[in-house]
Amino acid sequence: MTGKKTSGCLKWLIILILIILAVILIFFIFRKPILNGAASFLVLREPLEKSGCIVVLAGERGERVVEGVRLFKEGWAPKMLMSGGLGEAGIPLSSLMKQQAVKLGVPPGVIFEEDRSQDTGEDAIFSLEIMKGHGIKDFILVTSPYHSRRASIIFKKLAKESGMDVISFPVRDSWFKIEDCWHHKRGIKAVYSEYSKLIWYLFFPHSMDLERKNIGPSHLETRN
Repeated sequence: MTGKKTSGCLKWLIILILIILAVILIFFIFRKPILNGAASFLVLREPLEKSGCIVVLAGERGERVVEGVRLFKEGWAPKMLMSGGLGEAGIPLSSLMKQQAVKLGVPPGVIFEEDRSQDTGEDAIFSLEIMKGHGIKDFILVTSPYHSRRASIIFKKLAKESGMDVISFPVRDSWFKIEDCWHHKRGIKAVYSEYSKLIWYLFFPHSMDLERKNIGPSHLETRN
Protein backbone atom coordinates (compact mmCIF):
# COMPACT_ATOMS: atom_id res chain seq x y z
CA MET A 1 0.00 0.00 0.00
CA THR A 2 2.82 2.34 0.93
CA GLY A 3 4.55 1.50 -2.34
CA LYS A 4 1.44 2.49 -4.32
CA LYS A 5 1.19 5.83 -2.46
CA THR A 6 4.87 6.53 -3.14
CA SER A 7 4.41 5.64 -6.78
CA GLY A 8 1.37 7.93 -7.03
CA CYS A 9 3.21 10.86 -5.42
CA LEU A 10 6.17 10.34 -7.72
CA LYS A 11 3.85 10.33 -10.71
CA TRP A 12 2.28 13.67 -9.76
CA LEU A 13 5.70 15.13 -8.98
CA ILE A 14 6.91 14.22 -12.45
CA ILE A 15 3.77 15.73 -14.00
CA LEU A 16 4.29 18.94 -12.00
CA ILE A 17 7.92 19.18 -13.11
CA LEU A 18 6.92 18.64 -16.74
CA ILE A 19 4.27 21.37 -16.49
CA ILE A 20 6.79 23.79 -15.00
CA LEU A 21 9.33 22.96 -17.71
CA ALA A 22 6.65 23.42 -20.38
CA VAL A 23 5.71 26.85 -18.98
CA ILE A 24 9.38 27.87 -18.89
CA LEU A 25 9.87 26.66 -22.46
CA ILE A 26 6.78 28.50 -23.71
CA PHE A 27 7.87 31.69 -21.97
CA PHE A 28 11.37 31.37 -23.43
CA ILE A 29 10.02 30.89 -26.94
CA PHE A 30 7.47 33.70 -26.72
CA ARG A 31 9.27 35.91 -24.19
CA LYS A 32 9.54 38.93 -26.48
CA PRO A 33 5.81 39.32 -27.28
CA ILE A 34 4.91 38.46 -23.67
CA LEU A 35 7.25 41.07 -22.17
CA ASN A 36 6.36 43.68 -24.78
CA GLY A 37 2.70 43.00 -24.12
CA ALA A 38 3.18 43.53 -20.41
CA ALA A 39 4.90 46.88 -21.03
CA SER A 40 2.35 47.88 -23.68
CA PHE A 41 -0.54 47.40 -21.25
CA LEU A 42 0.82 50.19 -19.05
CA VAL A 43 0.62 52.70 -21.91
CA LEU A 44 -2.76 54.33 -22.50
CA ARG A 45 -2.89 56.78 -25.41
CA GLU A 46 -6.35 58.00 -26.41
CA PRO A 47 -7.48 60.01 -29.45
CA LEU A 48 -6.97 63.73 -28.95
CA GLU A 49 -9.88 66.15 -28.83
CA LYS A 50 -10.02 69.88 -28.16
CA SER A 51 -10.14 70.32 -24.40
CA GLY A 52 -10.18 73.02 -21.77
CA CYS A 53 -6.75 72.34 -20.30
CA ILE A 54 -3.55 70.31 -20.58
CA VAL A 55 -2.52 68.80 -17.23
CA VAL A 56 1.17 67.91 -16.96
CA LEU A 57 2.40 65.75 -14.07
CA ALA A 58 5.85 66.47 -12.64
CA GLY A 59 8.80 64.20 -13.34
CA GLU A 60 11.15 62.67 -15.87
CA ARG A 61 13.54 65.59 -16.27
CA GLY A 62 11.08 67.77 -18.12
CA GLU A 63 10.04 65.55 -21.04
CA ARG A 64 6.45 65.73 -19.85
CA VAL A 65 6.52 69.53 -19.95
CA VAL A 66 7.93 69.41 -23.48
CA GLU A 67 5.02 67.21 -24.56
CA GLY A 68 2.50 69.46 -22.84
CA VAL A 69 3.91 72.52 -24.58
CA ARG A 70 3.82 70.67 -27.88
CA LEU A 71 0.12 69.93 -27.42
CA PHE A 72 -0.53 73.54 -26.42
CA LYS A 73 1.19 74.86 -29.55
CA GLU A 74 -0.77 72.38 -31.65
CA GLY A 75 -3.90 74.05 -30.35
CA TRP A 76 -5.47 71.23 -28.35
CA ALA A 77 -6.21 73.40 -25.29
CA PRO A 78 -5.98 77.09 -24.33
CA LYS A 79 -4.72 76.47 -20.78
CA MET A 80 -2.03 74.41 -19.07
CA LEU A 81 -1.79 73.13 -15.50
CA MET A 82 1.52 72.06 -13.97
CA SER A 83 1.08 69.62 -11.10
CA GLY A 84 3.89 69.00 -8.62
CA GLY A 85 4.55 69.84 -4.96
CA LEU A 86 7.80 70.61 -3.19
CA GLY A 87 10.89 69.00 -4.68
CA GLU A 88 14.19 68.10 -3.01
CA ALA A 89 15.38 71.73 -3.18
CA GLY A 90 12.28 72.94 -1.36
CA ILE A 91 10.95 74.56 -4.54
CA PRO A 92 7.55 73.54 -5.95
CA LEU A 93 8.08 71.39 -9.02
CA SER A 94 5.10 73.13 -10.61
CA SER A 95 7.03 76.41 -10.50
CA LEU A 96 10.03 74.88 -12.24
CA MET A 97 7.74 73.29 -14.81
CA LYS A 98 6.05 76.62 -15.50
CA GLN A 99 9.45 78.26 -15.98
CA GLN A 100 10.37 75.57 -18.51
CA ALA A 101 7.08 75.98 -20.38
CA VAL A 102 7.49 79.78 -20.53
CA LYS A 103 11.01 79.37 -21.93
CA LEU A 104 9.50 77.11 -24.58
CA GLY A 105 7.10 79.86 -25.60
CA VAL A 106 3.93 79.43 -23.52
CA PRO A 107 2.49 82.71 -22.14
CA PRO A 108 2.74 82.62 -18.32
CA GLY A 109 -0.82 83.88 -17.96
CA VAL A 110 -2.33 80.64 -19.35
CA ILE A 111 -0.50 78.34 -16.93
CA PHE A 112 -2.03 77.20 -13.64
CA GLU A 113 0.17 75.81 -10.86
CA GLU A 114 -0.77 73.00 -8.50
CA ASP A 115 2.00 73.02 -5.88
CA ARG A 116 0.72 70.79 -3.06
CA SER A 117 0.78 67.25 -4.44
CA GLN A 118 3.32 64.59 -3.53
CA ASP A 119 1.88 61.61 -5.41
CA THR A 120 -0.48 60.74 -8.25
CA GLY A 121 -3.57 60.66 -6.06
CA GLU A 122 -2.88 64.16 -4.80
CA ASP A 123 -2.08 65.29 -8.35
CA ALA A 124 -5.62 64.32 -9.25
CA ILE A 125 -7.34 65.75 -6.18
CA PHE A 126 -5.66 69.16 -6.22
CA SER A 127 -5.57 69.57 -10.00
CA LEU A 128 -9.28 68.85 -10.28
CA GLU A 129 -9.99 71.42 -7.57
CA ILE A 130 -8.18 74.10 -9.58
CA MET A 131 -9.89 73.22 -12.84
CA LYS A 132 -13.34 73.08 -11.28
CA GLY A 133 -12.72 76.52 -9.84
CA HIS A 134 -12.07 77.83 -13.36
CA GLY A 135 -15.02 76.05 -14.95
CA ILE A 136 -12.92 73.58 -16.95
CA LYS A 137 -14.93 70.51 -17.98
CA ASP A 138 -12.38 68.43 -19.87
CA PHE A 139 -8.62 68.08 -20.06
CA ILE A 140 -5.71 66.18 -21.57
CA LEU A 141 -3.51 64.29 -19.10
CA VAL A 142 0.21 64.23 -19.90
CA THR A 143 2.65 61.94 -18.15
CA SER A 144 5.22 59.28 -19.05
CA PRO A 145 4.05 56.29 -21.10
CA TYR A 146 4.67 53.70 -18.35
CA HIS A 147 2.71 55.84 -15.86
CA SER A 148 -0.20 56.72 -18.14
CA ARG A 149 -2.64 53.86 -17.43
CA ARG A 150 -2.51 54.13 -13.66
CA ALA A 151 -2.59 57.92 -13.74
CA SER A 152 -5.59 57.75 -16.07
CA ILE A 153 -7.44 55.32 -13.78
CA ILE A 154 -6.94 57.59 -10.77
CA PHE A 155 -7.77 60.83 -12.58
CA LYS A 156 -10.80 59.40 -14.37
CA LYS A 157 -12.27 58.00 -11.18
CA LEU A 158 -12.23 61.42 -9.51
CA ALA A 159 -13.05 63.34 -12.70
CA LYS A 160 -16.17 61.23 -13.25
CA GLU A 161 -17.41 62.18 -9.80
CA SER A 162 -16.98 65.84 -10.83
CA GLY A 163 -18.55 65.43 -14.27
CA MET A 164 -15.25 66.03 -16.08
CA ASP A 165 -13.76 64.21 -19.07
CA VAL A 166 -10.15 63.05 -19.29
CA ILE A 167 -8.02 62.15 -22.30
CA SER A 168 -4.84 60.23 -21.54
CA PHE A 169 -2.03 61.26 -23.85
CA PRO A 170 1.47 60.29 -22.63
CA VAL A 171 4.75 61.68 -23.93
CA ARG A 172 5.40 60.73 -27.55
CA ASP A 173 9.18 61.14 -27.58
CA SER A 174 9.92 59.45 -24.27
CA TRP A 175 12.97 57.50 -23.17
CA PHE A 176 10.53 54.66 -22.34
CA LYS A 177 10.07 52.50 -25.42
CA ILE A 178 7.94 49.36 -25.29
CA GLU A 179 10.23 47.43 -27.60
CA ASP A 180 13.42 47.94 -25.58
CA CYS A 181 12.37 48.73 -21.99
CA TRP A 182 13.41 45.20 -20.92
CA HIS A 183 16.96 45.77 -22.14
CA HIS A 184 18.00 48.20 -19.43
CA LYS A 185 17.62 48.52 -15.67
CA ARG A 186 15.68 51.78 -15.79
CA GLY A 187 12.96 50.32 -17.99
CA ILE A 188 12.64 47.13 -15.94
CA LYS A 189 12.30 49.15 -12.73
CA ALA A 190 9.66 51.39 -14.30
CA VAL A 191 7.52 48.42 -15.36
CA TYR A 192 7.97 46.62 -12.03
CA SER A 193 7.10 49.78 -10.08
CA GLU A 194 3.98 50.53 -12.10
CA TYR A 195 2.60 46.99 -11.90
CA SER A 196 3.21 46.93 -8.15
CA LYS A 197 1.35 50.20 -7.65
CA LEU A 198 -1.39 49.32 -10.13
CA ILE A 199 -2.08 46.00 -8.39
CA TRP A 200 -2.10 47.78 -5.02
CA TYR A 201 -4.62 50.31 -6.30
CA LEU A 202 -6.88 47.62 -7.79
CA PHE A 203 -7.02 45.83 -4.43
CA PHE A 204 -7.28 49.04 -2.39
CA PRO A 205 -9.12 51.51 -4.68
CA HIS A 206 -9.77 53.97 -1.88
CA SER A 207 -6.07 54.31 -1.15
CA MET A 208 -4.60 56.62 -3.77
CA ASP A 209 -1.54 57.49 -1.72
CA LEU A 210 0.36 54.85 -3.70
CA GLU A 211 3.83 56.37 -3.80
CA ARG A 212 3.97 56.49 -0.01
CA LYS A 213 3.42 52.74 0.27
CA ASN A 214 7.08 52.26 -0.71
CA ILE A 215 6.05 49.80 -3.38
CA GLY A 216 8.71 49.81 -6.08
CA PRO A 217 11.12 52.61 -6.99
CA SER A 218 8.85 55.66 -6.58
CA HIS A 219 11.58 58.01 -7.82
CA LEU A 220 10.85 56.72 -11.30
CA GLU A 221 7.27 57.91 -11.03
CA THR A 222 6.28 61.54 -10.93
CA ARG A 223 8.74 62.94 -8.45
CA ASN A 224 12.11 63.01 -10.23
